[in-house]
Amino acid sequence: MNILFLESNPAHAEEFYKKYPGAAGVDTALEAIVELRNSHYDVVFLDHEVGVDLARTDSGMEVVRWMVKFRPDINLIFVHSEDEIAAVAMTTALLSAGYRVERRTFSRGLPRLRT
Repeated sequence: MNILFLESNPAHAEEFYKKYPGAAGVDTALEAIVELRNSHYDVVFLDHEVGVDLARTDSGMEVVRWMVKFRPDINLIFVHSEDEIAAVAMTTALLSAGYRVERRTFSRGLPRLRT
């Protein structure tokens, strides 16, 4: 299973890679888009960035806009942003595009995936 993880918080990234050591990790929206353009991922974890305007191009919402436009084949997307407004906007856009999406913050713990 190919997993892509977008997160700018080093502590969250460290926790994630302990659970999913083979995951590909990026810490910017542009890096995530490049990965999605060049490789297939079964599961994608998306952060936003707390307090960042949804219109900015350096946030998880920019990745969502790209995904909605170009429709990469992804089985499951987790929106793990702690920013409630951004998480709802990201989740709504992805669901509207037909993606299977779950919201899961780090405070709720990482999901179990069959790898």
